[in-house]
Parts: sequence; C-alpha cells; structure tokens
Amino acid sequence: MARYRPESNADRSTISESARLYFGSAEADPELRGTYDRLFAPADAEQSAALAAHRAATVATEAEHANVVAKDGRVDDVVHRVHVWVDVNHGKEGVRALNSLWGDRGYGALCRLPYAEEVQALQDFLRRLDGGASLEINVALVAELRAAVQDLAEALARRAQAEAHQAACSARLQAANTAFDDAWSRLVKHAKLVLGDELGRLAPDLG
Repeated sequence: MARYRPESNADRSTISESARLYFGSAEADPELRGTYDRLFAPADAEQSAALAAHRAATVATEAEHANVVAKDGRVDDVVHRVHVWVDVNHGKEGVRALNSLWGDRGYGALCRLPYAEEVQALQDFLRRLDGGASLEINVALVAELRAAVQDLAEALARRAQAEAHQAACSARLQAANTAFDDAWSRLVKHAKLVLGDELGRLAPDLG
C-alpha cells in the first residue's frame, strides 16, 4: 500500500519537489492548483524556510561550542603555568596557598570543572588576588589568566545565545512540519477525488 504521509524532512523535500513539478506543468488540474496555492504552497514555503533556519542555527551552535572548547583549553594552559610558576618559586607551601585561593582544589580538579563553574572559581580567585591575597604570582601570568577567563566567559555567553536561538528554530520547524503535513494530507485527499488512479502524478509513494 502506498504511503503518502511524510515521516521525515527528506520525505517533505521529496513531496515539495514533486508538487512543484506537477503544478509547474501544463497538465496540472486547475481545481487542484487552487487548493495548492491557497493551502499547501504557503505551508511548503514556511517549512523550507524553517528547515534552513534550523540547519543554520545548528551550525552556529556547533561553532560556538568549538570556540568554548578552544577558549577553555587556553584557560587550562594558563592555570597549569600559574601552578608551575608558584611551585618553582614558592615550593609546596606556595602550592598549598594557591590551591586554597582556587577554592581548596588543585589545578587539575579546577580544570575538570564544568565550564561555567571553572569560570566562577577563577573569577573568585582573581578577586581574592585583587583583594590583597599574600601569595606572590607573576604579574604577566595573572594578566594572561584574567584575559583568558574573560574570553571563556564571553564565549559561554555567545554559546548560550546560540543554543537559545537554535531552540527557537527547532520549535519553529516543529510547528512548520505539522502545518506542512496537515496541508499535504488535505491536498492529497482532494487529489484523490480529482485524479483517482493517477494520484501518483502528484503524490509520490514514500513507502
């Protein structure tokens, strides 16, 4: 038995192309064309636009996530170099003081925190340094860490915005798919009455 109802966006693309071919030909039934123009064509256009927007949003979100990973890698590198500098210049006592400033954790545990928690922990660390913590740390390293943490915080904010936009695009696409499927179902019902056994001229078998 033929299947005309779509189950995927690939099916919808097949349907859209078939409908455009049929209604772009001289043999298209005028009565069906009215239903197509009024009902299906707008739903088809919105589904196509929503799908394109969703794909673009997905690509953008993936790019922002890759940027977060890169920025986090830079933070982790500077954190490690701060640890090494303190170890070389202040020994074990200095490392213990540093770990205390990092929230009672070593640099490895700090770098394994979720991104947002790592940013928060390092912002707290920098505030403690600015507040007069007694541990001496290389000024250039602290400045580099400050910049890297800021960059990671900004990258996380951009990723959150991209994810929110992607979620909105996903909701739009879901609604567009539902409207497309409903419009196509109604067009096929009309086409069955008009075309009878020649329904395949318009509606592809998706089975």
